[in-house]
Amino acid sequence: MKRHGPDFQKQTRPLAPCGRCRGQGVVKGLFYEMPCEGCHGSGFVDAATGERLEIEELVLQLGRSLRLERQQAANRSAQAGAERDYRGGSGRHGLRGHWTGD
Repeated sequence: MKRHGPDFQKQTRPLAPCGRCRGQGVVKGLFYEMPCEGCHGSGFVDAATGERLEIEELVLQLGRSLRLERQQAANRSAQAGAERDYRGGSGRHGLRGHWTGD
């Protein structure tokens, strides 16, 4: 187990919506919207501490979250397709069975 120095791999950190901008990434100014200073305009802060992440760390964490979401969406899509095929999505309007014409 490593006891000192930087980690070999960056750990995924849980993110939470920013309290200042309520996760929007912008705050209302007098005449226009401005990027939120509490989260670098991302809408997310560290869930454990509530502090904003440094830009490099923020890019890394948001990229990981996006890849995870895409992977989960692809899995849901594949699962829905398999379920549709199993339930008889052949366009036969509920008629089941294999009529062979004999």
